[in-house]
Amino acid sequence: LRLFLGQSGRHERGDVMQITISLLGGLQTIYALYDTGQTLRDPVSGKAMLVTEQNAIQWPKEVESILFDTLPVEEKMVRLHTCGTSLRFTLVPYKAIGTDSGLLLAVRSDYLEIEGHRYDNTLIALWAGEIGDGVGYQALWSGTERRKGSVEETQNTVGTSMEKAG
Repeated sequence: LRLFLGQSGRHERGDVMQITISLLGGLQTIYALYDTGQTLRDPVSGKAMLVTEQNAIQWPKEVESILFDTLPVEEKMVRLHTCGTSLRFTLVPYKAIGTDSGLLLAVRSDYLEIEGHRYDNTLIALWAGEIGDGVGYQALWSGTERRKGSVEETQNTVGTSMEKAG
């Protein structure tokens, strides 16, 4: 994923923040690395997008079965639009080293809350693989909010927060 999103390797391990995600009124907490090299933006508004491991979010069963299928992303999109969910999915184009272009599934949140600031209708791009290499974060954020927190502190609270969020 580092090649896909840019320069993650240039960051200190402590640039981790807690993010609350609201989807259909339900709240979930994840941890994100503040990553200035992650340049993915909402193609309509130009606003920053959160990029997260798709398995870091708890999904309704009908959505989960589609997301974790091995179908091409375009086919997943068709199925998500016909499965009856109220979640708002879209496809987001991206470029990466070694890839001329690609598409990522993304879901529009009700809002994200980061460091006491609320970001309404923010897109969340879904990455099928692992982002944080098991070091205390499951997402990348490049928006304006940033907080330096210890990865060690974050690792101790990730499991607890995910259990409470579920």
